[in-house]
Amino acid sequence: MNSIINRISVTLTIALTFIVMAGCSQEIVNEDISPMDSSLLGLSEDTQPTTTVTTVTTKATESTTSTEVTTTEPTIKGYTIDELTSIAQELYTNACEKYQNVLVDCYYGVDFGDYIVDESGTKYFLVTDEYYNSLETIFQDWHTVFSSSLDDLVNSKYFEYNGSLYGYTAIEQKNTNYNSTDLEYYSNDDNKVTFKATCNYSSGEKIFNFSIEYSSSEKVWRVSKFTMPY
Repeated sequence: MNSIINRISVTLTIALTFIVMAGCSQEIVNEDISPMDSSLLGLSEDTQPTTTVTTVTTKATESTTSTEVTTTEPTIKGYTIDELTSIAQELYTNACEKYQNVLVDCYYGVDFGDYIVDESGTKYFLVTDEYYNSLETIFQDWHTVFSSSLDDLVNSKYFEYNGSLYGYTAIEQKNTNYNSTDLEYYSNDDNKVTFKATCNYSSGEKIFNFSIEYSSSEKVWRVSKFTMPY
């Protein structure tokens, strides 16, 4: 009886074992996978494999070089445009006065009773100033404002005759419509600087060229191109 029971027990054990083994052949997919226990790997907590992540931080240093840019205003004969414009404006005012005094009014004084007449019938009167009694002395006065390039204007108004100086005077009225002149730098060439002269009148404006010329030997500026505005 006992042997029969033993055989049945063995048979049942074998059968159960077969069933369990057959069931283990099925693949089980588990997406929630827990980390493996380190004790199963035979490692202590102090000797757990670690992954060392080295973070390299590169500090972007912006190197800013401050470059100071110095702009130099162009110069002509050592003068800036603003300085030349100021010089030209003063010379323009002086040119108007000198032109009127020398070429129109003959402010050296004349003797209207002593005159000579040229071929065209123009009268030239004796200059009475004791100092300004020759063309040379007239040019000395003229060149305080004007350059020698405008000497022909003087030669057309004065001449010497029998050791005396004669000059032409005209009865002219100033243009009362004239107000002022504005100068604007235009160009330069060698020793000459040219400006646009805008002459303002009550009735409008007119534009002329006005030039000044530099004398390197004397280190002075003189008027070399001029149109009388009135």
